[in-house]
Amino acid sequence: MVFKPSQKRTSYNIQILVNDQQIVQVKETVFLGVIIDENLNLQSEISHVANKISKSIGIIHKSSFYLPTKSLRTLY
Repeated sequence: MVFKPSQKRTSYNIQILVNDQQIVQVKETVFLGVIIDENLNLQSEISHVANKISKSIGIIHKSSFYLPTKSLRTLY
């Protein structure tokens, strides 16, 4: 991954070889559990976390008809 400002539209085609194996250039990667893209933008990380929270809230909402309040607070 090559970090660059988001305003720059140019792409860099850098080829790095380690032990005659080419390292593949990617647009985004996960580092220490955080999704980082080449512009150091956290939009993909925010979308990932929002999706996980949305699923959890949906499960809590659907189970609210069947579980007591104490159990729902524990899930929350």
